[in-house]
Amino acid sequence: MLRRHCDELGRDYDAIRKTILWFGDPVGDPDGFVRDMEQYAGLGVSLATFMPQAEDPAAWTSEPGGAGAAARQRAVTGPVFSDPVVGGRQPPVARS
Repeated sequence: MLRRHCDELGRDYDAIRKTILWFGDPVGDPDGFVRDMEQYAGLGVSLATFMPQAEDPAAWTSEPGGAGAAARQRAVTGPVFSDPVVGGRQPPVARS
């Protein structure tokens, strides 16, 4: 749909950054997380923002050893996206 709208308006589809808000448990199901991210990357998504599935979202995202910390480490070391932003900064990422 977005591509069609871009064509109608004469806008460069590839100049638009595609992002998603992802709900899930990247630590509890890391293979599912990677599979989902690979599929989104194949669609042109370059940024996935996580929505914590926890009673205490702050702890999920900030406690060492917590699910958010593990997910951030996976995002930084995994070659799924070429330009993820983690914690508001651009980390070094392996490009595949």
